[in-house]
Amino acid sequence: MAEISAVQTTRYGYAPKYPVIFKNEPGSIALALGGETSCAHDREALQKQFKHLFGQPKVLFKKGKNELAVKPYKIGVVLSGGPAPGGHNVIAGLLDAMKRANKKS
Repeated sequence: MAEISAVQTTRYGYAPKYPVIFKNEPGSIALALGGETSCAHDREALQKQFKHLFGQPKVLFKKGKNELAVKPYKIGVVLSGGPAPGGHNVIAGLLDAMKRANKKS
């Protein structure tokens, strides 16, 4: 059996901290729209570059019924092509959440 490094041992022991709301079942986490998203600097440049996204409302999570969360989904994840620290964690987290909500996802 191959030995694992100290870094690998630490990574295997890592447990991410989740907001308390995410400890509930996915079907009991409702979405609510909050205020408009914005930025501190370069508003005009960012608004021009992200014209379909800039200024969209914030999405907030609250207790409530969410039938959409338990539907089976297929999703795609696009990374920019360069190094993506944490990219694997994001993809693994999405998969875990989707499977928790509906095993057919």
